[in-house]
Amino acid sequence: TRAESLAASFPKAEYLYLSGLGYLRNSEYGNARKQWNEILRHYPRSPERKKAEIRIGDSYFLEEKREEAVKYYLSIYKNNRRGPWSPYLLYRLGQCYQKIGNDKESGWYFDQVANQYPNSPEAQWVKNQFKESSFFAVQVGAFSSSKNAYRMERLLREKGFRCYVAESQENGNPFYRVRVGRVTTHEEAERLEAQLREYGFATKIFP
Repeated sequence: TRAESLAASFPKAEYLYLSGLGYLRNSEYGNARKQWNEILRHYPRSPERKKAEIRIGDSYFLEEKREEAVKYYLSIYKNNRRGPWSPYLLYRLGQCYQKIGNDKESGWYFDQVANQYPNSPEAQWVKNQFKESSFFAVQVGAFSSSKNAYRMERLLREKGFRCYVAESQENGNPFYRVRVGRVTTHEEAERLEAQLREYGFATKIFP
């Protein structure tokens, strides 16, 4: 039957998946993707299909093709926002944007991991990451409306400040904090705070 035929094909899909992992370990990213794309083309119903999709994104990430990785991870995430791989995809997206240098986007994705999946391994990775690479920022506003938060962000960007919106949950409702900079010392944060106060902003050093 067709079902038996599909079942018989799964060992080949598993072989291709594991073969791709071998290429990945040896940094042969193109060959790894060839193996996994074979699964997507010929064995779309196999248990390895979803894992193969994720690993293709990982291969771009490890090859330092960050933009390609973002496109791939996003396409998977948008098709299944509440799937079992969602925390991993959100974490990887945060890492991609961090490497690209987009603090706003990376912070947003890391916040999603921490807030939506607080008990996941990825949430712990986020926690450990910020613990290991601690930074200071200056908060200039906290809003219950994303529209107001991003209006503030645009205003700050127009004045030349690097800023981002950090989203969190409070009593089950979204909350948006606008923060400026990521600096390594409290003294740098104080200098940044002084610049912001010259424009009349109410400020608070974070954390």
